[in-house]
Amino acid sequence: MMKIKLGILYFFLGLMVYGQETLEPKQRTLIDPSLSGKAVVLYLLVGQSNMAGNSPVEAQDTLPNPRIIRLNKNNRWEIAKEPLRVDKPIIGMGPGLAFAREMAKRDTSKVIGLIPAAVGGTSIDLWI
Repeated sequence: MMKIKLGILYFFLGLMVYGQETLEPKQRTLIDPSLSGKAVVLYLLVGQSNMAGNSPVEAQDTLPNPRIIRLNKNNRWEIAKEPLRVDKPIIGMGPGLAFAREMAKRDTSKVIGLIPAAVGGTSIDLWI
């Protein structure tokens, strides 16, 4: 009986993970921040897996804000959406976009530029 309950639990957990994968933005919008006429404030997102992003991505996390941009792995600016990470093709959410949303609320005259550079699985000594 316990094996059946565990099997059902694993099945539903698998469905949740599969559902998370479908929320990855397949298409991103490239942008030239110089065209906005606003100052761009840059934030470097460095650290380990927590900053890189491992939390489940939900639909509201993929809603864009045109004043929050990220530098993608091709060194092009795009409207930021979760997942921000560029180190692995794993879907996950970190604190970077929530931080950027708060900064954008505090000063509407600026564009917030995020530069994801966190790498999961690295030693903390690497970042000191």
